[in-house]
Amino acid sequence: MFMKRKVVKIKQGLPLGLDSVPEALPHPHECYRISALKAVLKPGAPMTWRGSNPAFGSRGWSCLVKSPLSAASLVFLALVILFWPEHQLRSDNFVFYFPSTHALLPVQTLANTKYLPLLQILNTVGKVAGLQEKKNTLHVWFGSSQMELRPNESQVRVEKGVLSLAQPVLVANGEWLVPVDFLTTVLPRLTHQTVEYQEGTNRIFLGDIQPASFTVRLDPLANGARLTVQFTEKVAVHTASSNGKWVLFLGEHPIEPVQASYHFQNLYVSNLEFDDQDGLPKLVLTPSASGLNFFPVQAEGGKIFIADVVRPQPEVVPAPPAPPAGQVPAPPALPPEGPGIPVAPTGQLPALPAPHCPSSCSIPATAARRPEDARATACSKRT
Repeated sequence: MFMKRKVVKIKQGLPLGLDSVPEALPHPHECYRISALKAVLKPGAPMTWRGSNPAFGSRGWSCLVKSPLSAASLVFLALVILFWPEHQLRSDNFVFYFPSTHALLPVQTLANTKYLPLLQILNTVGKVAGLQEKKNTLHVWFGSSQMELRPNESQVRVEKGVLSLAQPVLVANGEWLVPVDFLTTVLPRLTHQTVEYQEGTNRIFLGDIQPASFTVRLDPLANGARLTVQFTEKVAVHTASSNGKWVLFLGEHPIEPVQASYHFQNLYVSNLEFDDQDGLPKLVLTPSASGLNFFPVQAEGGKIFIADVVRPQPEVVPAPPAPPAGQVPAPPALPPEGPGIPVAPTGQLPALPAPHCPSSCSIPATAARRPEDARATACSKRT
């Protein structure tokens, strides 16, 4: 029940050689596999061809329209794709930088080698005029050039010349994959443009483009560290915090770092990493501890970025002001005056009422020390 996978080019909303197709195709200028087109073409629909095309034949389309896969076959195929060991791959993005735009392509790592989808590369940098898969060979018409590839072989034929790749061409899930060095070995022969690529990275610069770069320095401070980033061109840096890290967005100008990651043995700054997996160049600064303050500033018109990462100062509660020299501080205020209780002036004790004694009673000169004792003594000496 399985069909042989073919790839066709969609042009102006129509497959090459096809008169009509539903408008459900999302990208009319890209290449599609027939298995992907089955979702938008009805089984048994009439197919009318307008002339012949050397890259395609009607057999693939007849098989597509008249022989759809059954539901059980689709379930089985999905399980095979899900659990097949070959497809346990790690995927990232590969950035294609152009003078005024950029594009993202998926990159897969197979046997420690990075691979990119061939047709997506060609449709990103130009236009595929046609292709044909026949006898385990793929023929591609790109611009004015014709290219020939074979799976599991590292040689690619372009016109009458043969170019050798570091790793072989692969076919996975019906998709033709080429190693990354295809970008520097074959692509310039097809596009006739300058290609700049730094080995081991996930970015490439095509055409008349001059990417900026930068250097990094970390200096100690009394209670922190100072990070200095010097760019080769003016860069408008915008900062943000995310997941306990500080992100430095570097605008839309392409940047090619001399070193992608910096690690520091520092109490305040742990590492600085460059990232452009989404096509937006940025630096991610990771602190060594939580609760630190971040003070960024730009200098020299945007060519220098400085960020101080410091520990916050402890909060000090101000003490009350001291009284002037020679002045005795006032005692605490007394409770408010109640009924029948006189309040003496500040610094004096209240006077006690005189004892009530008859006329014959006298108070000796040597009275008791306490007023109440004196009164009791005076009243007890009665004649």
